[in-house]
Amino acid sequence: MDNYYPQNPYNTSQNTDDRKWGAISAGIGGVADMYGSYQNMVNQANAINTQSAPQTFDAYGDPSYNLGNLDASANMKAYGAQTGEILSGVGKGASTGAAIGSIVPGVGTVIGGVVGGIVGGISSAIGGGARKREQQKRIRLARLNLEAGQRMYGENKQQFLNTQLGAGDYNNRNNAYDRLTNLYMAQSGQQQ
Repeated sequence: MDNYYPQNPYNTSQNTDDRKWGAISAGIGGVADMYGSYQNMVNQANAINTQSAPQTFDAYGDPSYNLGNLDASANMKAYGAQTGEILSGVGKGASTGAAIGSIVPGVGTVIGGVVGGIVGGISSAIGGGARKREQQKRIRLARLNLEAGQRMYGENKQQFLNTQLGAGDYNNRNNAYDRLTNLYMAQSGQQQ
């Protein structure tokens, strides 16, 4: 009879071993998922632009103000963990803890779920805090680069205006000389 039914569904030792390995593998997967969520939260700060595009000039040499995207980054507001992220962490932690706790049926599942929920919520809050600190660091860097870019733009603009004013002054003097020369030649009867 035993050969005919090689896997007896009433063989509790076999079911217990399978349940333990299933709980352990679910726990490992849950912990990896929570760590991945934490890393995603921290990496979101990398979306803040901290570098400006190189200074560009139009065809006449006039500098173009191209710091708009850096200006937007420098004026962002850093934020920590959001309510939805914390609740998601609590849910992931509770399901992971319950899976691990199911090694001890009943009480272990409940205790594992509660402890896992607390750990998941705390890890989400810590991830949000880490994201906020990283965002604040990148926003400070964006502000410093924005100020440097604005200084460079101002210097280039002033240099352009000085060049244009110098060229204008030269042209005005040249025109005045030409008018005087023409006036002199007209009075002396000479033709130009």
